[in-house]
Amino acid sequence: MKTQDQITYMQVRLTRQAAERWGLSLPEAVQLFVRHDVYAYIRDCFGLLSVQGDLANLDDIENLLRGRGERL
Repeated sequence: MKTQDQITYMQVRLTRQAAERWGLSLPEAVQLFVRHDVYAYIRDCFGLLSVQGDLANLDDIENLLRGRGERL
């Protein structure tokens, strides 16, 4: 699988997991990720994120969003 495909797969997977964890609809989770450039964060940090599990990555994203003022 190409790296870009792996990044896309991770972005989709983490969006779905975030929606479930935070009690959001999928469109609401996508909107949150877009508003805070989470997709760019996943793309730019893919090397590091790819060696962690999804739960650790979701924790990182949660910390990023809280640092940007989101209340989850």
